[in-house]
Amino acid sequence: PLELLFYRAGYTLQVLDHAVNMQGSTNGTLLYNTLTGFLKSTDPRVIVGSTTLGYAHSTTSMIFGPALLDFGLYAMLIQMALIGFVMNMIYIIQRSLKDVFIALYAILLAHVIIWIETGPTDLVVLLFFAISLIT
Repeated sequence: PLELLFYRAGYTLQVLDHAVNMQGSTNGTLLYNTLTGFLKSTDPRVIVGSTTLGYAHSTTSMIFGPALLDFGLYAMLIQMALIGFVMNMIYIIQRSLKDVFIALYAILLAHVIIWIETGPTDLVVLLFFAISLIT
């Protein structure tokens, strides 16, 4: 059972390695399917698997993978800056206002931690981020 952790980490890093070498190869398909795939039953992680490994299987590529595959290094840097900005803004708000903002920050932080492994390819989580920006 312990070796499965190392296998999983190695597998995800292998996918990320392929994504680094294939920057910009999906030309926005992952972002488009993240935003509309829920309505069309298209899983962006299957696109990651078919692009990087050559077979249609739900595959994770870490937090960096989708932006790298879609638009390259600069998009990944912008994505990370936006995530950092939003998380910092919500952290500052929850420190001063408390109440429901603590829960909102905790939910978003938990999802960002999960994104380290899976990548930001879930519309529901992106909607949480949008709601947090609106509030």
